[in-house]
Amino acid sequence: MSIFDWCREQLYLDEDVECIVEVRGNVTGVWPRADFELVNRISVGDFVDARDSTGKWYESFVREVTPDGVKVHFIGWSSRWDLTLPLDHSKGPNATKFLEPPQPLWTQTTNWRTRMDIGSTVEVREASSSIRKPKWLFGKIIAFGEDDSLSNPIHGGADLELFESDAPENAPNPPKKLPLLLLKRKDQVLLQVEEEKYNVSSSVLALASSEKAVIPPFRRWVNLYGEEICKPHTHRKRVPGVNSSENKAVKPSKNPAMLQYGHVNDASSGVIATSSNRGFVRGVPVAPGCVGLTNLGNTCYLNTILQCLIHCPILIRYFIRNEFLADLNKENPLGSQGRVAHAFAEFSADVWSNDYTTVSPKLLKHAIGLFAPQFFNSHQHDAQELCAVLLDG
Repeated sequence: MSIFDWCREQLYLDEDVECIVEVRGNVTGVWPRADFELVNRISVGDFVDARDSTGKWYESFVREVTPDGVKVHFIGWSSRWDLTLPLDHSKGPNATKFLEPPQPLWTQTTNWRTRMDIGSTVEVREASSSIRKPKWLFGKIIAFGEDDSLSNPIHGGADLELFESDAPENAPNPPKKLPLLLLKRKDQVLLQVEEEKYNVSSSVLALASSEKAVIPPFRRWVNLYGEEICKPHTHRKRVPGVNSSENKAVKPSKNPAMLQYGHVNDASSGVIATSSNRGFVRGVPVAPGCVGLTNLGNTCYLNTILQCLIHCPILIRYFIRNEFLADLNKENPLGSQGRVAHAFAEFSADVWSNDYTTVSPKLLKHAIGLFAPQFFNSHQHDAQELCAVLLDG
């Protein structure tokens, strides 16, 4: 059967078709274009499509390449969700039915940004949310910036993770760390985020002379190809019973609702808790960081110290921005191998997430108890002693 006959039979094409034909010397030989396949040319800094452990595809950034696999960062998600994928289906310890090799960018996903228009709805990070556990809101596009130009200053946006930028090998200074930009594209959009009106005084809103006036964080410029913005309904669910074209955000209820968490197993930090974690009360606190701490049974000493520490601005920024990761010493036999630091970072992110009026320090207490067994109980203890152990851990 000729190529033309095959195309006509398989693709239902009657017109002429241009084909590229590759020939190799034997059945085990290498195809001439093998070097162009992604698996053979992938490198750090590439943008690809990657599939997570649940089977969903996301735009991703290659952070590390080893003979056994490639570590990717899912764009729009915290680095705690980074994943190592196999280079092909037959290699790698993570080769499962879902964890498959990365694919070329936009072959499994779509460039949804090109379909955005004035009035389109997107997801945007809440301006005051943490890097480690960002909160997502719905925003509406009200203007587009000049093509491929970072001409509009970014004010009032959320803190973003920083990644090493490209620099020549012989550069005298190390590369700067900058927020991620997909394919380094610089398109910008002006967003209006209705849910952030409560962060702007009514007097400031009244002085706005134009609908396109910039009023951070309610109305602000965002990099369209950055990590502050996502495709609608990536993180927030659709509202049941509402037409998709009119599907808007539902403002979180301020009525507290008790949450029950299942088993906690954080393999990356080595902290494992086997009992259900109760004590979180969802709601908007009266002010950022002003949350109550659940008493786990004679834990007033712990909560007292934690309330002091989580209101030390320098310390909290150090943990919420993941700056502590660069200083972890997991080899110290007298330390906790980073368990206490990871648990404190998670706890701090919960406190400053603006999602809870009450937070449970149970996971943190569990990590402290593994490091200092004298606290692995429900007895009363000295607050100063706990503080010393926590800072040592």
